[in-house]
Amino acid sequence: MKLYLPHWRRALLFAILLGCTVTIVRAQNISKLEYFVDADPGFGLGTAVPVNAGIDETANFQFNISTLSVGFHNLYMRTYVVPYQIVVDGLTIKKGGWSLASIRTFYKENIVGGSSSLPNVIAGEYFIDEDPGFGGGIGFPITAGTNVANGGFTFEVSNLTVGFHNLFVRFKDANGKWSLAAARNFYKEQISLGSGGLINIVKGEYFIDTDPGFGSATNIPFNAASNLDNLNFTFDITTLPTGFHNLFMRF
Repeated sequence: MKLYLPHWRRALLFAILLGCTVTIVRAQNISKLEYFVDADPGFGLGTAVPVNAGIDETANFQFNISTLSVGFHNLYMRTYVVPYQIVVDGLTIKKGGWSLASIRTFYKENIVGGSSSLPNVIAGEYFIDEDPGFGGGIGFPITAGTNVANGGFTFEVSNLTVGFHNLFVRFKDANGKWSLAAARNFYKEQISLGSGGLINIVKGEYFIDTDPGFGSATNIPFNAASNLDNLNFTFDITTLPTGFHNLFMRF
């Protein structure tokens, strides 16, 4: 049994975060957006990001990391809605103001290029669950270059136990330096094919928060097949209250 892991994008020893995209949905118009790194300066004292007031707000911005130390940092973003009041069951409720801060972790690495270009990435290796040490993983072929794109490889799972596992991949440059290992979680399931092969998946359904029972949730339309690739669907959230929810899908 083999699994195929497609599309390993650019292999870098480290990446510097150059920008960020944030999408936030509110019931009232968002009039402000601000960000800060690591330490909260207080509401309204972060770095402002220009936005056009609206309910659905998408903002793109860049921020300067030259003054940050090498290592991990946290980028925080929050929005502001002009305070307003609503009446529910005769009670006046105040809403609006500053939102909770969304967080994005990033790593700053000091890349010394000098007068030369980046060294080529010359080797890649992977391991499952346990790290055998740099150079001790299972190698896979790559074309040496400063940018390793669209690389793919297969790996053997027949000797793994049924259940969840972690696949780790890392790369080495021409200077002999290894990158951090990127992790991908996967699940091995023992499938008994019998003599007829895989049977078709014929029905899918989803529900939010509360399970109505098998077959009683909202239908997901698709063409019956033994393998469902790139299945997409939309669902309505207009009736949901503001806050966190769980979307469940089954087939």
